Amino acid sequence: MTDEIPTGTGTLEAPGDQSVVLEYAGICKTFPGPQRTVVALNQVTFTVRRGEFVSLVGPSGCGKTTLLRITNGLETADVGTLALEGRLLSGGSQDMAYVFQDINLLPWRSVIKNVELGLEARGVPKAERRERAMDMLEMVGLADVASAPPYTLSGGMQQRVGVARALAVRPKVLLMDEPFGQLDNFTREALQVEIADLWAKLGTTIVFVTHDVDEAIFLSVRRPRPSPRHRTALAHRQPPRRGHRGRPMSAAAHLGGPATPRHRTPIADRRATAIIAPLVTASVILGAWEITGLFISRVLISSPQGVVSSLYDMLRQGTINGALWISVRELYLGLAIGLVAGVVLGVAIGRYPLLDSIFSPFINAANATPLNVLIPLLIVWVGISAEARVLFVVLISFFPVLLNTAGGLRNVSRGYVEVGQMLGLSERQLLRKVILPGAVPYIFAGIRLGSALGVIGMIVGEMEVSNVGVGYLLNFYGEGFQTGNLLALVFLAALIGVLNVMIVRGVQKRWFKWIDAAR
Repeated sequence: MTDEIPTGTGTLEAPGDQSVVLEYAGICKTFPGPQRTVVALNQVTFTVRRGEFVSLVGPSGCGKTTLLRITNGLETADVGTLALEGRLLSGGSQDMAYVFQDINLLPWRSVIKNVELGLEARGVPKAERRERAMDMLEMVGLADVASAPPYTLSGGMQQRVGVARALAVRPKVLLMDEPFGQLDNFTREALQVEIADLWAKLGTTIVFVTHDVDEAIFLSVRRPRPSPRHRTALAHRQPPRRGHRGRPMSAAAHLGGPATPRHRTPIADRRATAIIAPLVTASVILGAWEITGLFISRVLISSPQGVVSSLYDMLRQGTINGALWISVRELYLGLAIGLVAGVVLGVAIGRYPLLDSIFSPFINAANATPLNVLIPLLIVWVGISAEARVLFVVLISFFPVLLNTAGGLRNVSRGYVEVGQMLGLSERQLLRKVILPGAVPYIFAGIRLGSALGVIGMIVGEMEVSNVGVGYLLNFYGEGFQTGNLLALVFLAALIGVLNVMIVRGVQKRWFKWIDAAR
C-alpha cells in the first residue's frame, strides 16, 4: 500500500496532535491451502495518525479483514511488525476495540449488559460501568432499550449496540470491519452519518474496512491511491477542530422513528397447530387401538379403556403406590447424580483438550457397552440393592449429558468467543461469561435426553436386580399374562418420562428464554 495523496482532494483542517498511533511495517500473511498458498497480505506498510478516520478499501478477499484481525490480535502476521504508540504488539491490546461485521451480541445478556462486557473485563466497578454503558447507549440513541434482549432489536439497532460496546471501553483505536455490509441502504446511510458524528465528537482514531468506495469517500476526506500490488486503498479523514460539518441527526431521526425494540409477533396458526396436531394424532392412535382390541384376544392386547381401568384399580387398591414411590425416589436421586456429574465432567473435557485426549477413549468404550452386560458385575459390587438400581439410572443418564455438554463447549459460536477475546476477558471470565452460557442449549438438550433415558435405567434396574418397584411389577404382571396391568405400568413409565422432559423444558423457558427466542 502507498500513502500518496491525490492532488486536488479537499481536506479538513488538521488536528493539533499529528503523532503516529498505529504503524504497520512489512506485514505479510499467507494461508496454506490444499492446492495453493493464498497470499492475503504482502509487505503492507503504512501509518495511522492520532484522530484520523482511515478507510481500507478494496474488493472481497484482498486482505482487509485479515489486516484488522492481525491488528487486534485475533490473527498473527507471518512477517512484519505492528506498533501502537511506539510499542510493538504481538497479541492485541486493551487500548483497541473491534466492531465485527457479524455483530455477535450475546443473546443471554441484555443490551446494556452487552455494552458493559468490556468494562467487566477491566474490573470497572458496577456503578461506574452501568453509568458509562448508559452514556454510550444514549450517544447512539438506544437508552430506552437498555434492558431489552438484543434479539428483539432490528439489524441497525444491533449494529449501534456493537458500536456502543466497543466505545464503552474508551479505546485509543477503534477497528470497524464492514459493520454496515448486511444492512439495507437506508439504514446503512443513516449509520454512516451517525458514525461520522460520533467520530467528530469523540476524536477516536478509527480504522474502517469497506469494499464500498462511496462509503469510504463519505467517511474519509483524503483518499490515497492504492498500490497495484495489494489492490487495497487507504482513505484518511482527520477530525475537525471546530466541530463536525452539518447538523447531527438523532438516532430516532436516522431510522425514521423512536428506537423501540422489535418484538417478534406470535403466529397464532402455528401455536394452534402445535397444540391440535398432537391431540389429533393421539386421538387417531387411540381410536385405532380401541378398534383393534375388539378383534384380538385380551390376553394379547388390552383396549385403551381397559388400560385406564386397570391403572385406576391398581392406584385405588394401593397395589402400585409403594412401588411407584420407590421407583420415583430412586429415579430422581440417580438423575441428580448423573446429570450433575455429566455437566461437570463435560465442561472439563470440553474446555481442556488434554483431559479430552485422556478420557475420551474410555468414555466412548463405556458408552458403547450395553447396560445389561454390567448386571453381574453390579450385583457383585453392591448386591441386589437400592444402590444398584440408582447406579443404573446414573449410568444411563450420565453419558448423554456428558457428550452434549462437551460438544456444546467445543461448538460455541466462534464469533461470541472472539468478542470476549477482543474485549480482553480473562480465560476464567471467557468461560463463565461467554462459553458456558453459549453451551447452555447443548446442555439442556443433553439433560432432556438423559432425564427421559433415566426412566429406562430405572425400569431395567428394577427388572434385573430388584424385587421392588415398577420394573419388578412389570415382570410380575408379564409372567401372569395380566396384559391390562402390564400396559398400564408401561403407560405410567412413559408418563414419567414425558413429565421429566416437560420439567426440563419448563425450566428452560422460565430461566433461559433466550434459547428459543434467539433462534
